[in-house]
Amino acid sequence: MAGKQAKILSQSNLNQLLAFTRSTRCPQRNAVIVLLSVKAGLRAGEIAHLTWDMVLDAQGNVSNTIELRDWAAKNKSGRRIPIHPHLHQALADWKLESEGHGPVVRSERGSAMTPVSIRTASTTSAASN
Repeated sequence: MAGKQAKILSQSNLNQLLAFTRSTRCPQRNAVIVLLSVKAGLRAGEIAHLTWDMVLDAQGNVSNTIELRDWAAKNKSGRRIPIHPHLHQALADWKLESEGHGPVVRSERGSAMTPVSIRTASTTSAASN
């Protein structure tokens, strides 16, 4: 069964996408979503289910790895994912602006975003470029 392969973004494409996020209503959150997808390879459902305890170390700082739990991963296949330096900085900045517990990515109303809302937001961002 052949599936659709995700397109690989060039550095220029990524820079354009991150520049676009700066013009949105939630620029830091949207940049984190883009970097979680591009630099950590997370799927929309995994981004939506990602919680701070999967990202933070015992001292409450952003860790060097994401510990994606089985319940949050596709096919219940949790894994440890190294955090790229750009993603690390974006998460650290985002932690200062957010609650630092519960879902990493929240809607403007404060609840966890759904995989559909993550896909819609990313599709809208990519389509406008």
